[in-house]
Amino acid sequence: MPIRVILFVLLWPLLFFCPWWLWLLVVLGLAFNFDHYYEALVPAVWSDLLYGLSVGDRFGTQFILTLVVFVGVFIIDRLKIRLIFY
Repeated sequence: MPIRVILFVLLWPLLFFCPWWLWLLVVLGLAFNFDHYYEALVPAVWSDLLYGLSVGDRFGTQFILTLVVFVGVFIIDRLKIRLIFY
């Protein structure tokens, strides 16, 4: 549990100083490593509020990164149930 808190704190500087695609790859990797890693939604919402579009031009919403993180973590959680690691 403490490792998840440390990684959650380390996601914030990564969000501000790295490109969005690198941050997204790290989040998806952490979601693959931990169960139900929905803590990544908080920095994603913050990023969309800070850097997102002022009007909903893309797909009718400005929260694109938040939707991608939510769907990605959800799909990875469902995929991990079906995968068997030996």
